[in-house]
Amino acid sequence: MSQELNQDELNALADLLVISQKAKAREALCIKIGISYYKELGFIYESSDSSFAINLINHLNEVGNTKAICQLCCKELSSIFQGDRESFLKEIAVKLNCNHEFDSLPRYKDFDHIPSNENPLPISGDKSLFEKLVKAKKKILASRIIFLIISTLTASAIYTYFYYWAPEVWSVVKDTVQVKGTNNPWLAGMPDGTSSGTCKNLVWSGNRGKVFDTAPNASPREVKGIPLKPGGYITFTATNPADYYNPEGNYNQIQQVDGGGGHGISDIRSPSGSLLGVFLGAEQPDKDPAPRSLDFGSLEQRSYLTLSPKLKQVFFIGDGRISMGRKKRVIVPPGATRLYLGTMDSCYWSDNKGAIDVEVTSGK
Repeated sequence: MSQELNQDELNALADLLVISQKAKAREALCIKIGISYYKELGFIYESSDSSFAINLINHLNEVGNTKAICQLCCKELSSIFQGDRESFLKEIAVKLNCNHEFDSLPRYKDFDHIPSNENPLPISGDKSLFEKLVKAKKKILASRIIFLIISTLTASAIYTYFYYWAPEVWSVVKDTVQVKGTNNPWLAGMPDGTSSGTCKNLVWSGNRGKVFDTAPNASPREVKGIPLKPGGYITFTATNPADYYNPEGNYNQIQQVDGGGGHGISDIRSPSGSLLGVFLGAEQPDKDPAPRSLDFGSLEQRSYLTLSPKLKQVFFIGDGRISMGRKKRVIVPPGATRLYLGTMDSCYWSDNKGAIDVEVTSGK
């Protein structure tokens, strides 16, 4: 004698019907399980497959149509599910005394795409099945947590790598400029005709005290193609073409400007011929005194990862990189509206030769 199904079993059966996707072809399903009056059932036109499945199972149970339920379990669903779900369908068939054979029915091997989290509801009367379903869901949850942790750590590692080792990936704007050996940083922001001063200590016979560098011919190169965001950073990538020996300069010849800078722009201690930069505000630089000079005489001083120069404070750039190719970051000072690039010399830039190609990047 068949037994009645409890509500948990009915709900679980409805879940399997939704998972099987047979609820999408509703009229065909009703015909297959022997419901000829399906057009009279209002829920067949429900917009949700879940609502249709629940209403169908509950209707068949209420009217006592165990034959249709058996047909659904043994013919329509058993050919799809295996494992715990197949065991559940067999238990329903036994409980309803269905006269159908499970083992002879075909199995769809390609039905593994059914989401694992769509297990039917646990059956209150079967602890073993309930425990199996709980264990299965715990395994799924654990695997998802592990995947989430690994994904988070991987994303964090990638972000850290690019943030510190390749900051140009996050850059907003890039510009490429050519800096000549004749570009004198101490003429930055000065009007045409301005002299850089005399070579006071020049020992060449007949040249001491003469003026050699004037704007605009010897002025430094202004970088105009990137925005300057105070608090943001700038990175540089300098290359040395065949006509210029090295943006890092000659470390065997550490220089300062003959006469100590000029026009309100600080002096610097840096290798001869090295690539330099200076930030200016909107005002002409000689309106205020120069800030203190920076010292880049040693390799350690030149190998900074982050530098925060002040306005009108000349800083060393070199090739823009330190060990293992990491980019140097130069923080844009408050009030900066202009950035100039030039080369290091003690005086008389006009006889310098060659040029450096510099890619300048504005960081976030």
